[in-house]
Amino acid sequence: MPYKYKIFALAIGIDVLFFDQLIKYFVLRKVPESGIFFVSTENLRIGLTLVKNVNIAFGIPLPQVFTFSIIAIILGLLGYFIFKNFKTESNFIILPLVGVVAAAISNLADRLIHGGVIDYLSISTHNYQYPVFNLADAIIVIGIIALLIINYKQKKIWKKY
Repeated sequence: MPYKYKIFALAIGIDVLFFDQLIKYFVLRKVPESGIFFVSTENLRIGLTLVKNVNIAFGIPLPQVFTFSIIAIILGLLGYFIFKNFKTESNFIILPLVGVVAAAISNLADRLIHGGVIDYLSISTHNYQYPVFNLADAIIVIGIIALLIINYKQKKIWKKY
């Protein structure tokens, strides 16, 4: 893999971590409990609402020791895949992996600093309130979808492991 691409992937990971933490810093200090809504119509509301999520994905409750264990295992596996792919010629897989790891680290930092993940993006449509999420959550979902697409298109990538 070209050196420039490795630096680019690392820069993307740092940016994901930085911007997610910057937004969380802003939300923690500036957003009132009632939230700030950018779009507020009869059928759609989009805004910032502060929620501290002490559970794992989708609000599933789990004791904290298990939460940290699961996060450590996932980060370890993702780190392994990044390390293996930095040595290969696979340019496509490294960006989503780095994005997912950086986003997971951002959420892990929240757990360590605040005792839970700081979520802030609020969307509701037609009387349905979607779970509040953050930039890191969105990057994780997008990264996983990208990895699934890459895996589907290039099945040989995962056969090495």
